[in-house]
Amino acid sequence: MKRDPRALAERVWDVLVVGGGIHGACVAWDAVLRGLTVCLVEKADFGSATSANTMKIVHGGLRYLQHADYRRMRESIGERRTLLRIAPHLVRPLPVVLPTSGHGWHGRQVLRAALVLGDLVGRDRNVGLAPAQRLPRGRTLSRRECLGLVPGLDPAGVTGGALFYDAQVDNSERLLLAFLRSAAKAGAELANYAEVTGVQPEPGGRLRVGLTDRLTEERHVLRARAVVNASGPWAEHVLGLGPRPARLGTAFAKAFNVVTRRLFPACAVALPTRHASRERFLFVVPWREQSLVGTWYEPHEGGPGALRITVTDVARLLQAVNRACPALALSLDDVRLVHAGLVPSAGTEAGTGALRLARHGRIVDHAPDGLAGVFSVIGVKYTTARLTAERAVDLVLARLGRRGPPSITALVPLHGSETTTIAGATGDAMARQGSAAGEAPLARLTRTYGSAYGEVLAHLAPGDELGDPGAVLRAEVRHAVREEMARSLADVVFRRTELGAGGNPGPELLGAAASEVAAELGWSAERRRDELGEVHGRFGVPR
Repeated sequence: MKRDPRALAERVWDVLVVGGGIHGACVAWDAVLRGLTVCLVEKADFGSATSANTMKIVHGGLRYLQHADYRRMRESIGERRTLLRIAPHLVRPLPVVLPTSGHGWHGRQVLRAALVLGDLVGRDRNVGLAPAQRLPRGRTLSRRECLGLVPGLDPAGVTGGALFYDAQVDNSERLLLAFLRSAAKAGAELANYAEVTGVQPEPGGRLRVGLTDRLTEERHVLRARAVVNASGPWAEHVLGLGPRPARLGTAFAKAFNVVTRRLFPACAVALPTRHASRERFLFVVPWREQSLVGTWYEPHEGGPGALRITVTDVARLLQAVNRACPALALSLDDVRLVHAGLVPSAGTEAGTGALRLARHGRIVDHAPDGLAGVFSVIGVKYTTARLTAERAVDLVLARLGRRGPPSITALVPLHGSETTTIAGATGDAMARQGSAAGEAPLARLTRTYGSAYGEVLAHLAPGDELGDPGAVLRAEVRHAVREEMARSLADVVFRRTELGAGGNPGPELLGAAASEVAAELGWSAERRRDELGEVHGRFGVPR
């Protein structure tokens, strides 16, 4: 996966994808597998905006039962199964506990019925999955079982619990990269830090797209038969680069979650809480010996570049969690990292002012706006991004007048997923490297890179040993820069490796990573210092 914006101007593409988040990545993967020539550009780094905010849960949509939205639930269950199958090294089963109380919607009787109905709706949830990836049936818990799984929960009013299973993405950044790496292997061309600056129709049904390389400020012109605008909150800005104004009318809310000290080690916990007179759930999810807490939503004003999570925002989230489970006693000092993004909003509820999130994504054909061949994809859910992309490519093929083969992205394993389990990949790695190399480093590499762990090991310097954590880190940094277009320290720390996933790893490791990136990209001492300062500023609560 090599970055070369100049090469994008050398041919006419069937599809240009604008936006390197999860929806854009899935569109590129789907389109190239259907025989289209594809390029994808992203104005910043891949997955650095909206897709950076995720609770790492692949939801099966159990909550949709409240609205009898069985179609949406079936889609979520199907896509959860797909991700468990095509990316088994990154996606695994996750037990979730919902404490029960009273006799209403949160009562044991109602939730027992919901679990039975959920299992019926998802009766095929495990079809085609390896045994380690299969999700057990849900069941209700006694009061003692629930309090044992959720230590510190206020026992007053707790009658038991509901235990069900979803899936967890161990590394959502690597999952996005798996889609991009897969697309690139199939023939797609990709470039980060490449910003679209204009979209103009040309005779013959083609589109002329201006592109600026934000690393060099060089300008290029691309031509494509179709443009898929998957730039999320920037979608309307991209449309504004055309000859006629076109509006999507999509509002956005800011969404965020936080990484904290470890809270509930055995399972994820859904804690009922109230916000703006509306009851909703906050999730506490075990992750990398720590916990993810969220997601919290607040109104957003201004453009997408104005997204800011404040101390007040974070404090509201922590207060809500502490009200639901006082024994947690979370404080601002417990916050190690904040994930944030903008999500489509449906406005606020009359009377309560509670924020409403958009339930359904949109795929818009802009031919009526005078932009024939331009399509916008507004996604609402990480889980169903692949399915949304499939539908978008269906529409592109129809507009191009091509029959095209059906989508196969639900069946083809992603890059790094040729081995079906982490244990299998680790065993293969041990056989190749020998037991003296040590199992722990290989287990971590295979958990992150799957069967593609060898791509990282190829960047070990002569004399380096796999058992040396510093040597492995340097190899990962080299791999990120040379093979995955990392162009800043933040790219490496937050979106290519696990280094910053759980908070600040300390000056020694960050310094080593910065030195390696500096050596690869030829940075000055001042540039290295600035990059370190930027990364340090992202840890903890934004100030």
